[in-house]
Amino acid sequence: MWKRSQVLGLISKGKFTIGVAGTHGKTTTSCMVAHILKDSGKDCSAFLGGIASNYDTNVLFGNNDIVVVEADEYDRSFLTLYPDIAIITSMDADHLDIYGDHAQLTESFKLYASQIKPGGTLIHRRGLPLNGGFTYSISEAADAIAENIRIENGDFYFDFKSAGVSITNIKLGIAGLHNIENSVAAIKAALLVGVSADAIKNALESFRGVKRRFEYIVKNDNYIYIDDYAHHPEELRAAITSIKKLYPVKTHNNFSTSFIYPYPRFCGRLCRGTGYER
Repeated sequence: MWKRSQVLGLISKGKFTIGVAGTHGKTTTSCMVAHILKDSGKDCSAFLGGIASNYDTNVLFGNNDIVVVEADEYDRSFLTLYPDIAIITSMDADHLDIYGDHAQLTESFKLYASQIKPGGTLIHRRGLPLNGGFTYSISEAADAIAENIRIENGDFYFDFKSAGVSITNIKLGIAGLHNIENSVAAIKAALLVGVSADAIKNALESFRGVKRRFEYIVKNDNYIYIDDYAHHPEELRAAITSIKKLYPVKTHNNFSTSFIYPYPRFCGRLCRGTGYER
């Protein structure tokens, strides 16, 4: 019996691999990268960690040697991968039942980054304890940034800038400041494999996200029901912050806003020592 991670390592061996890792953000970002490549005509195969809403599946097959893989840090699974482009979105304390402490998790991410093929590229969020490659951010100076972020008629817009490339008035097909940050990483990866700025812009507008990642179940004048898989404290913070940005009247005035999420019995134990106990 082979583990999924071992099979992905075999499938991606000899392919041009774009691996997307992170304690949160990796599913949406990998789906974004795959959608940009598909929608632009560049094409790819993809093995994703969630159901991509544009395709209603988590597996895509292409006609070239590019493969997009969600690189899962759980059980050190991503160490079977040797990517050409590695994206690391976050390295917050998580899976401490496997790693024991945050330091061991951090070391595993660094090892993943060290497995990039010769001539390959690392793309990582600004502020992570990683060296080399390209950094990205929506709030700080970085190699790739989003600026002029705004909400118009319930949609998120932003401008992208990196190394002489500027893409203005990008309309993101899904909501959330965290998803703008994810899209900056996805754009940088797409540019590196030769996708044009116009094709990237069109793809992001048509991107419909991932099932259970800020997914609208009900959206009308009276009720809004959003289903989000967020379970890590940073994911919860990102989702709730985005809701408040999108609906400031409903969340601050005479409207009832409820956030319902499970709290597994083991969560408190696993969060001890991470700063997320509460």
